[in-house]
Amino acid sequence: MRRLHREKSQPASLPDQHEGPVLREAVKPVDLHVQPGGPRLGELLVEANLATHEQVVAALEAAMRGSGTSLGSQLIANGSITERDLAQMLGRQQDLDVVDLRQIIPDPAATTLMTGSMARALNAIPLSADTDTLVVAVADPSPTIVQSLREVVGRPVTIKIATQSDVTMAIGNSYRALASIDSQAEAFQA
Repeated sequence: MRRLHREKSQPASLPDQHEGPVLREAVKPVDLHVQPGGPRLGELLVEANLATHEQVVAALEAAMRGSGTSLGSQLIANGSITERDLAQMLGRQQDLDVVDLRQIIPDPAATTLMTGSMARALNAIPLSADTDTLVVAVADPSPTIVQSLREVVGRPVTIKIATQSDVTMAIGNSYRALASIDSQAEAFQA
């Protein structure tokens, strides 16, 4: 992982390993109870005064009706919380570090370990890699996404949380830069 002021090196690209988006299963809440000090996302949001009890219950009711939208996405859509609020609470809930991708440029060597189409499908951006582990930022740290990441990269992953818009922006910037480098290399070789 590098800070914005550093220069990027030239990475190589790998072939696609997976096609199509990996969709998170719609999670229906078990109940509408929001207990003060509880470990669930809605309870954490209320405890932190980021959303009201009523806002969380309304979002849970929508999820129970089968909206297909997660609690966090529903609360963002109705203006109750921001993406950054959601990222902070997911990090707290799951004991994961939160990263601000507006301040960090993913290491180009790490981004070559996952294709652009796979990064988009998983909504994940590799940040750094060593010989054993890949550090990846995601907005959705669900078990389905984490397992898919492990399978795609074939090594252990360390998950960090970022906002959805920041992950999308970083994927666009990183893989657009890779495509540009690849096309320049091809032109040079011709």
